[in-house]
Amino acid sequence: MNKLVLYLLLAIGLSESSSAQSIELTLKKAGIQYVNNKLYAFGLIQNDSKIKLMVYELNTKLSRTDSLQFDISKGKIDDYLDLSSDTLHDQLNIYLQHKENKSVQILKINRKFKTNGLSDAVDVARVNSLALFQNDIYYFRNDVYTLKSIPDTSGRQFYLNKHSLKTEKAGFDYEQKWQFPFERKNIRSARIIYADRKIVLVFVYVGEGDKKGQWVLKVSAMNGNLRKGTRISEKGDPNCYFFNQIKVDTSTGTIHLAGQRFSEKDLNFEEKKFNLSGKTALNTYMTVIDSGGIILNNSEFKIPIVEQKGYVNKTPVSYLIRMNSFEKDEEEVYKIGAEIYKANSGSLCYKYCNSTNIRIREQDGQFNMEKNNIGTHPMIEKHYQTTDPLDMNGKLCVDSLLEFDGIYTKNINFKAVVAFKLDETGNPVWLLKKTETKKGTENYTVLGPVKKIYQLSSTLTANKNESPGLQMISPTNFLISRQVADKFLLHIYNW
Repeated sequence: MNKLVLYLLLAIGLSESSSAQSIELTLKKAGIQYVNNKLYAFGLIQNDSKIKLMVYELNTKLSRTDSLQFDISKGKIDDYLDLSSDTLHDQLNIYLQHKENKSVQILKINRKFKTNGLSDAVDVARVNSLALFQNDIYYFRNDVYTLKSIPDTSGRQFYLNKHSLKTEKAGFDYEQKWQFPFERKNIRSARIIYADRKIVLVFVYVGEGDKKGQWVLKVSAMNGNLRKGTRISEKGDPNCYFFNQIKVDTSTGTIHLAGQRFSEKDLNFEEKKFNLSGKTALNTYMTVIDSGGIILNNSEFKIPIVEQKGYVNKTPVSYLIRMNSFEKDEEEVYKIGAEIYKANSGSLCYKYCNSTNIRIREQDGQFNMEKNNIGTHPMIEKHYQTTDPLDMNGKLCVDSLLEFDGIYTKNINFKAVVAFKLDETGNPVWLLKKTETKKGTENYTVLGPVKKIYQLSSTLTANKNESPGLQMISPTNFLISRQVADKFLLHIYNW
């Protein structure tokens, strides 16, 4: 890029504020993605009667490192919908759609910030038909795995399918490579939990019969043949093991599974009864499976339920945890990040109330969980307290007991906790998000110690019509973006 073009782009598209942690981009209908330690801001610019699509590559200090521009057409920016994006197939995909058309153009940018330009118009329904019509979908590079179930008189028949991307197509068109049909009998649910170039792992819950229990199926990624089925619950074990997180050691093929365990008295799917309230501890598990499908270790842990001093539950409640990360640190400690949810007695609608980090150490082949407990954080509960029955901040609900596994797998539309960490002195700190539908605002708040006293510190309240967005860019920094008139505002906050 020559200097003249660079200066021109700076003049028409970018103006920096006095702080290096904030910039204003002259963009409309804009958006942002954080990919591979780079920020990519994109949007539209009106230049007389012509419209340009601009993409800026920024580092994590908001300094611009590169840019791309594309002529779209004559017309007005307001004739277009807000730009959207994703990172399917390890690339940045930006979607441009005219309000009056049912078609979309896609700009695909690779890791080297190279592109073949805007695609031809593609019918919206054909942009990614797999994502539109499949509930359980798992991407690995240019391969896509889906689970499809068809009910019949004997139950539900599950099929695992592999599709590969046709790179010559403008949209995301795939060709099917193989299909693996599950055994027909008694499968209550199935979920793809991992895939790489060699294997696909599926967590299966068999509800009845000789094979009743929870299984991990290892399927060949090459041809769809079943390599091994491993039951993580012993034969005849009435307990139910729900999947939460997985960690796969690609060098050894060892699989670590973690989740929450319930007894037959806690959950009875046959009689459609549950009794989860009033427990003094949560039961969790970690299962280790070797590359041959043999269980090396099956450990169970009790996490006591302990409320903060002065906090009293007025009604019986039940707790559960959703594990959101699973890693092994340099000290060989397994670290599991988890969100805590609770529900009133008899309810299958849970609400976020706290977060925790679970630490498990291995010694002489035995796993031991470091001292921990869970409970409600009063300031979090107060922050989200409302009398509005339609308020969905931090809520996670299922319609019936038969859908209970969805508590651990379904997306939360109004996620409450954006991030959770321990500060340099070991104190927990939360980054919280609160959507107030009636006011039309989104609020971002940090909960942490201020002079040794925990406080809720509001970072920003933005109007929904500003399309606010948040990107975590490091353990100590996050970025909030907003569209204000013809300016796209980016600001990095420390927490």
